[in-house]
Amino acid sequence: MKLSIIIPVYNVGKHIKVTLESLLNQQEKNFEVIIVNDGSTDESISLAKEFIDDNKLSDFRIITKEN
Repeated sequence: MKLSIIIPVYNVGKHIKVTLESLLNQQEKNFEVIIVNDGSTDESISLAKEFIDDNKLSDFRIITKEN
């Protein structure tokens, strides 16, 4: 069974990288991460995308919706 981790994001640019790094450091590796962008106006999503691309993470995805 795969664990789904949902991270709501709204202007958390200064914390998003630490949050995603923490997930990568978990012993359990059978999970997917769904980042839900709730209309962020800062760099949160671009930082998350960069982190996902840099680490070649296939089980991480971003959903964007209007706030």
